[in-house]
Amino acid sequence: MSRRERPKKKRQLKRGLGSPDAPKPQLYSHQEEDARAEVIRRIGLLDTEPEERFDRICRLAGDVMKAPATYIALLDRHRQWFKSTEGMGELKETPREGTFCDYAIRRSRPTVVLNADQDPLFKKSPYVTDGPQVKFYAGFPLTVDGQRVGTLCALDFEPREAVTEEQLEKFYDLARMAEKELEQQEAEGAGTPPDPVFVGEVTFLQVKLTGARDLFTLLEPAQAVSVLNAYLENFIELSRRWAARLDDLTVDGLRLLFQDEEHPVTALACAVEIQKEVAELHQLLQERGVPALQVSIGLHSDKAMIATLGGGESYRQTLLAGDTQAAEKLAGLGLDGSILATDQTALALSQRVPIDGIASLRVVTDFGAYAVCDLTGFVGQDGTPR
Repeated sequence: MSRRERPKKKRQLKRGLGSPDAPKPQLYSHQEEDARAEVIRRIGLLDTEPEERFDRICRLAGDVMKAPATYIALLDRHRQWFKSTEGMGELKETPREGTFCDYAIRRSRPTVVLNADQDPLFKKSPYVTDGPQVKFYAGFPLTVDGQRVGTLCALDFEPREAVTEEQLEKFYDLARMAEKELEQQEAEGAGTPPDPVFVGEVTFLQVKLTGARDLFTLLEPAQAVSVLNAYLENFIELSRRWAARLDDLTVDGLRLLFQDEEHPVTALACAVEIQKEVAELHQLLQERGVPALQVSIGLHSDKAMIATLGGGESYRQTLLAGDTQAAEKLAGLGLDGSILATDQTALALSQRVPIDGIASLRVVTDFGAYAVCDLTGFVGQDGTPR
């Protein structure tokens, strides 16, 4: 696997940032995540019992790859769930972030890692350094209705020198067999009713990138895209870590939506971590002599309605009600590194954690007027909200 084929993680930026020829990360937009999630929902296999039709494929894959462990995984928004495993005990699922498969489903080609200890993308992964200490990985993405929904994988706990073309060809055939089973399952489950409408309190987090469009006049186009993606990739990774929904993504920033029970606290924790990551990125950009962007964040808690719209086999989760303008306006008002929140968010936070927000001005949107609280300095010893 060449360096050009790998997505750019933060540790790779030190080698490639600022170079027009540097590898570009492959980002998932919220539309892509929604489309993948919908296909996985229609397949209907998450959290179901093992089945011989998939177990048989895993056993054959182990024979072909001479691997002690094989599995078929489905990847939803936040976890890697195993429909079938061989040689992996009772393991049922793992968090999706940082896994070999989270990378593998971003590519249309197979992912082969001969020695993870020497691979800059995986050598610091806890799956390599701790726990199972995986050294060899081979994974084929499984595609249904144009969406990469899972993987067929083989693992070894010793590094390999090589895999043969014959092995990869047979492994490919088995991956296609697994795809056929998933496609058949989806066809049988077509017409499953969508999830019910969500109505409840949420928190919007708006990230504003000031100067993003100026990059394309200051730098070569490829270099400008590289710098912009360095920001957006970090934001998207953090959104996954904090289980946020990516509600909007543009060249000027993105909007996240938090729906969990502690959504104001979770949103603030994510905001603090974003600014911490941005500070590190700014230092790296300065070392490279590359212009940095100003990053400001706005938070607003509100009652929202989210529904799954559409018919037949085409559904889309859509925000029907909720004031996103308040978060956008606050993000536009803030200075570089700032975190501004409406009084509604500050009030929700004060019921869960001790905060000292100072209302300094009023923001008017089409939905109402809000006082503003500055939470920029709200950081604990470990860089998270105290």
